[in-house]
Amino acid sequence: MNELDLHGVRHPDVYIIVENYVLMNKTPMYIITGRSDKMIELATDVLKKHRFKYFIRSHNPGMIIVIDEGEINANKSI
Repeated sequence: MNELDLHGVRHPDVYIIVENYVLMNKTPMYIITGRSDKMIELATDVLKKHRFKYFIRSHNPGMIIVIDEGEINANKSI
């Protein structure tokens, strides 16, 4: 599975890095944000702009899982 780790990335750089990553890779993808609310907000803003489906597990709020529509029903156990 594709993974982007944003640890150490400065907030002003997050938008372009996440946008390039999600547009250049196939789902499913992981985006590791850490527990920074600002980092999560910046990353999810990109996903919303491009209408990607994603979720954040309650037991690991520092990771965003990006999926396509077909993966929602196929992977309910994620």
